[in-house]
Amino acid sequence: MAQLGSFYQHIYDWQGIQHDTLLLSLLKNCHRLMHCSSLENACELISQAIMQLQFDGYYRLEVEGQVYIEHFKDGKRGSYHGDRPQKGSGNRTIKVVELESALIFKMHFIQLYITKTSANIELLEDSQSILLLWLMHVESLCMDYALQLFLNTELNSEQQTLADSMNLHFDLEVNLNRLHLEANDMVQFFDEKVIPLLTPTDFMEPLRQQQLLISTLTSHQEHMSHLIKQQFGLYLSTQRTLEALGVE
Repeated sequence: MAQLGSFYQHIYDWQGIQHDTLLLSLLKNCHRLMHCSSLENACELISQAIMQLQFDGYYRLEVEGQVYIEHFKDGKRGSYHGDRPQKGSGNRTIKVVELESALIFKMHFIQLYITKTSANIELLEDSQSILLLWLMHVESLCMDYALQLFLNTELNSEQQTLADSMNLHFDLEVNLNRLHLEANDMVQFFDEKVIPLLTPTDFMEPLRQQQLLISTLTSHQEHMSHLIKQQFGLYLSTQRTLEALGVE
């Protein structure tokens, strides 16, 4: 992945229609994901993006035992009868694996496998930053969903007594509300700064539009990275506490 300062610098070189379609599709999909409230709706948005971009491959999304796997071929949902795709990264490390035949993104909750073809190989080389930003929105949504599940975990009387003595649910709820406020600020930033650049109502010099888009996307990516880091820290600490209480 490029250094943060040049995370989206390749936008300057995006002149082709295919590249513009990917950029617009994924950023608009990011916007919808930020307003998404369920894993099922998130999976549908992921599928829509992959089909719109006509990628072959699959995604695997897993949150606390809920597993969603979808395969794609020729821009459509496809069937698959081989081995079940494995879970992505086991920690918070974001891995981008470049193979001769595929580009693979691995995060804690989501794994995306895109088959390379002669038609898309250059596009994929240029698009890793945007694809990564898009998947970070999916990862953040999954993280929030998992934390909500933790908050609503049913405990027996002994576990509840111990949880109350540690202020488990109170602290989790306070931290979740704080993270939701940060997420809402990000949505507002995206609405006010990014979306207008995708379909400007007034004429704007292309170079100026590119500069603003790079600046706003870099800032948004930094905020998203910070949010995910906080979400994952809260996720791990809560998971360990629940395990210590004997919750399976």
